[in-house]
Amino acid sequence: MKKLTTLLIGLTPLHRAAAGAVAVLAVSALIFQMIVAPYGERRKSLKTTLDTVRQANRVMEIQAAKLKSGARELAISGTQRAALEQMGTGIFTADEAPGFIELLRGVVETAGGKNVGVREGEPLPALVQVRGDAGFFTAEKLPLTLSFEGNFAEVSDVLFKLRGMRRFIGVPEVRMNSKNYTSELDVRIELDVAIAGD
Repeated sequence: MKKLTTLLIGLTPLHRAAAGAVAVLAVSALIFQMIVAPYGERRKSLKTTLDTVRQANRVMEIQAAKLKSGARELAISGTQRAALEQMGTGIFTADEAPGFIELLRGVVETAGGKNVGVREGEPLPALVQVRGDAGFFTAEKLPLTLSFEGNFAEVSDVLFKLRGMRRFIGVPEVRMNSKNYTSELDVRIELDVAIAGD
């Protein structure tokens, strides 16, 4: 330590200023590496993620446009209708969709459900695959939310009757919440109904 002190005292003021500047630069570089540089890496990572999401969004928009434009080419054919009939499954046409909503209300009320509500979502393009070599056809997927009050037996009856309709109906979600810890349930069933054009 004594030698270092002697060395610093023996330096001229110009040399001391230069040594101080080098020390300030070294400390600044260290602070930059510890604080500022990681933010640059995070920013690059976020930019890459954002670019990936934007690219995926563009691809989905292109695919949706192709699906809509190819709807006429992929319209349901007689062969596919025959294959569906053989499977015992039908598909709703655009004319039948409004009647189906009323049919849903009737199914719930027949099962004993109360305060029935049906909310219609925005139709989305969809591809439906027919079993065997009948291929694919385009359809619209109509999201519906069916809500009502009932007990577990009534909910089961509604789901059983939906299955018995033998149509392309998807049930992606069923939610049941107890009302005041009783057997009475608030029920919400999400449905995806396939609707084909003629």
